[in-house]
Amino acid sequence: MHRIVIYNITILLSIGLISHINNAYADRNIDYWSKINQSTSNNKSYINTCSLNDLRSPININKVLVKPFAPLNIKYTKIPITIINKKFHLEMESYEREKITIDNNDEYFLKKIKIITNSEHRINNNIFPLEIQFIHTSNKHNRFLVLSVFGEYSKTTHHSLQKIISRIPTMEEYRRGYSALINLNKIIENTDEYFRYNGTLTSKSCDDAIWLIIKKPIKVTKKQIKLIRSKLAQNLYRNNRNIIQPINNRLIKYYTKQYQYIKKD
Repeated sequence: MHRIVIYNITILLSIGLISHINNAYADRNIDYWSKINQSTSNNKSYINTCSLNDLRSPININKVLVKPFAPLNIKYTKIPITIINKKFHLEMESYEREKITIDNNDEYFLKKIKIITNSEHRINNNIFPLEIQFIHTSNKHNRFLVLSVFGEYSKTTHHSLQKIISRIPTMEEYRRGYSALINLNKIIENTDEYFRYNGTLTSKSCDDAIWLIIKKPIKVTKKQIKLIRSKLAQNLYRNNRNIIQPINNRLIKYYTKQYQYIKKD
């Protein structure tokens, strides 16, 4: 029996029909966050990491390096979370030990979940109505790991997301948290295809981060997206994204079961 290995191939990404929306709103530039950081920092020796970092996020994914499939080792369960209205977006805090293990048994533990309407990342310049970012920290490395899932419009209600929506605090309850019991595996539905690249958090800190972006979106309704937006500051959620950043010779790796080892007798 012989094994034929599919070697790395650089391709232009072609992704069938993707539900997308027009980007009718201005994006926030890294330079914007830089000015905010500098104006609010009490440390005179403050160095703006955003302006110095050439590996910034988010990016538009269109050219990828195909890799033999490596399954994601995600250890999520049904856990209690605290849902907080941040005006710009929603955040969910977790104090459990949910984790993802990558590479040489490097463990990253779930710290918080960020829900953004109108995705920060794009695929072939398409914008999704929803992006959910699972943000993890490491006890070993000075970097984050972010697992990101898109949402696309459908006529089918996403029940796990609906549990979150029903517990979103109003604008008058800004920074107040409501608890909910959520099965995170119901949000991470299909990990058979995903992208990986090195970047940063999209918050103003611009901390280094590994991004794992699931290719297949979850299905959400327009009503669900409308309900999320109705709880956010109307003049803020539309402009809370950084602009798309240059790739700068970074490799965007694409892992798919289509390119596993092929056995031949």
